[in-house]
Amino acid sequence: MVSEGGESGRTAIWDEEIKECYIQNSVHKVTMKSANDPFFFLYTFCLYGEKGVFESVVSRISIAHLTKEKLKETVFPVPPIYEQERIFKFISAKTTKIDQTITKIKKQTDLLQEYRTTLISEVVTGKIDVRT
Repeated sequence: MVSEGGESGRTAIWDEEIKECYIQNSVHKVTMKSANDPFFFLYTFCLYGEKGVFESVVSRISIAHLTKEKLKETVFPVPPIYEQERIFKFISAKTTKIDQTITKIKKQTDLLQEYRTTLISEVVTGKIDVRT
């Protein structure tokens, strides 16, 4: 599924998680040929969105519109399936590691914030003497 308007090119995979899926006309349904890895193309679409590729081809009056015709004209790399799978696995492993690092840093930041709050409270209440 690819968003046409607003954040043009925003992409998600629907893998029949629910029995029926209805989409509005501002969402494009892109069907992968069996010889392609949909997750490789998910990352490719995300990259195109991040790097402004879709933004450079959209029709714009007030809100950007990535029309079906513009989407069809957009050129995508199509390496052999084994390369698509290798690229997806590589990116997935790296993003997992990055996500884990972000989670660890967030926990550390939260602990530092808690320590700061405790320290301020103890100084204000006189539990810690800061006079020299």
